[in-house]
Order: sequence, then C-alpha cells, then structure tokens
Amino acid sequence: MRGVPLITRLALPLVLALAFLPACAWRSHLSGLVDPPRHLRLYDGTRVRLRLDEESEPIRYLQGCVVRVEGNKFGPLFSVKDWYVEDAGFGYGAFVGRLRVVGTRALVDDRRTNTTLVLDPVSAIRLRAYDGLVVLIVGPLVGPSEVQAMSWRVLAEVE
Repeated sequence: MRGVPLITRLALPLVLALAFLPACAWRSHLSGLVDPPRHLRLYDGTRVRLRLDEESEPIRYLQGCVVRVEGNKFGPLFSVKDWYVEDAGFGYGAFVGRLRVVGTRALVDDRRTNTTLVLDPVSAIRLRAYDGLVVLIVGPLVGPSEVQAMSWRVLAEVE
C-alpha cells in the first residue's frame, strides 16, 4: 500500500467498524415491572426507558406485569426486539397474543410458547368482541392447549 497516505490506511478500518457497529450491537435481556408510560422498573429499582416498535407496542398496556424484553441498549434507551410476560399476578399463567374468533371458538397465538391456545367456551363468549386485538389472558390450563380466562386485558386503545 505504498503511496496511500497513513491517515487513509488508519481511518478506513475505523469508519467501517463504526458503520457496522449498530448491526453488531450485543443483544441483552431485561426483566422487570412495566412502569408507565414506556419504562421498565428492574428488580434493583433502576428505571429503563423502552423504545417500542409496532410489534412491542402492547407493552404500554401491561402496567403491573413482569415482562422480559430482549433487545439492544442505545444510550438511555432500550430498543425492544422481542418480549413476553413472565408474571401477571394471580398465580396463573399469562398468555399474550392476537385473539382470533373462528366459529364459536376463540384462539390466542401465545407469544411465549409459540402455540395456539383455545379459550374455554365461557371465556370465548365474553371475549369474542375483541376479535383481532392483542390481549393478555390470565388463567389456568384446563385441558390440552385450553385456557380458562380468569381475567383479561386488551393491549390496545379500545374505541
């Protein structure tokens, strides 16, 4: 590389490293209590501000729930790439997903387990008005892939 100035030889690797740094940023996990409006309060009391995209926007409506988020930290913001509810209280399982009504059945595609869960018939009747919305279902499994909704919450603005 004779004839190439020393500054060019040193600057090029540095520029390339800085250009690809965001793509190679370390992914990390955080768990904590959802704190309005877009924060996560960690177990040590630290408050972390979340940057939410369309996929992670339902986290805003999970106040009081313990959520595990995965993503990248950029300065004071934690950019959420994936998430699920660890605990919603009541001692039951917490299932989050888009509610689908098919005939008389209501189904939820759960984020945590990546399975389709069927709501018991009584819960299906109560929740059918929220077809197509992301919901939090809290309740026990009462059969193979069947959940009895003891409580629920719509994770979007309802008109």
